[in-house]
Amino acid sequence: MKAIVFSGGGAKGAYEAGVVTTLIKDGEDFDIVCGTSIGAINASFTAQGKIDELATVWHSIASTKIIDPVPRVRAIQALLNEAVAVVEAHNALEKFERVAQGSLRAIAKLRELSPLETLLKVKGALEPTGAQKILSKHLSLSDVNRILIASATNLSLQRQETFFLFPEGYASYQAEFCAQEKEAIEFTPALFAETIRASGAIPAAFEPVPLPIAGASPWAYVDGGVTNNTPIGQAIDAGADTITILYVDPEEGPGQQPTATLADILMGCFSMMQQRILALDYQTALRVNDAVGAAATDTKEKSVVKIRTFRPSTVLAPGIIDFNRQDLIDAAFAQGQADARNPALRDRYVT
Repeated sequence: MKAIVFSGGGAKGAYEAGVVTTLIKDGEDFDIVCGTSIGAINASFTAQGKIDELATVWHSIASTKIIDPVPRVRAIQALLNEAVAVVEAHNALEKFERVAQGSLRAIAKLRELSPLETLLKVKGALEPTGAQKILSKHLSLSDVNRILIASATNLSLQRQETFFLFPEGYASYQAEFCAQEKEAIEFTPALFAETIRASGAIPAAFEPVPLPIAGASPWAYVDGGVTNNTPIGQAIDAGADTITILYVDPEEGPGQQPTATLADILMGCFSMMQQRILALDYQTALRVNDAVGAAATDTKEKSVVKIRTFRPSTVLAPGIIDFNRQDLIDAAFAQGQADARNPALRDRYVT
């Protein structure tokens, strides 16, 4: 069976969307769709066959206010703006007026932020409503007509978990998959959209997503890329013998990243962690192929898997949270379309 695997990467996921929409419109199809983080969102649209909707969402995503600070973060921004206005006043009278007016506004903002314990309880810098609106509008478990697998990180229990749906006709594959994946949980209609959102809840950027799995008290979930950025192994466990992997960074890595702010540092660390997991997953798959080819005794139940990869040749312009830069998003999407039409990439499989 053919599988497509979407890696994480935030706003760079526009590249993946460009690749998959082009491949499917050119006649390719996939039995198994896997994804993590933004890749889980792309995968959920693909597994429903909603390719046109996926393209529409990416081409209008800047207007959905996915990057919208929570009230306390907006209060900090306003406080800093008042301080900058005072510093930039050009004469003594203007400076005095700015200081007087700014001080009153600053005091009001400080009241919003105090006590310090309240500020420290902020679990995420960005509002979740933009992503919630998109996913609740477009995702329906009843529309999924391919095997769908998504990874999320259970922060409460400190473990990776794999969510899945095997449509009618794939029961035998589901049994084998669940035998291999010990922390596998079946999607439920009521929690489908929120589970996909949990897979993309970047730590610090978005607060953890509470999911009441199996009727238990809600556990807190964060981005699946924390533990499994590219679910290649899950695709193989689901029965894939041909896998297309979509990356969002060139082979040499994402290039030099900014480190000027706390947000830059956090996003940089998260991206580096994701890329490391991604590389290890890919190398593991190739080593299993080598072992099978050499007829190793511990691989008698495994088979060689054909693997094809798509990845940009240069660093994509959007940063992880640049969802408000529609120009950069559209450029990344277009680059994905161009790469999907490139015979050198489209027809290149390794074993």
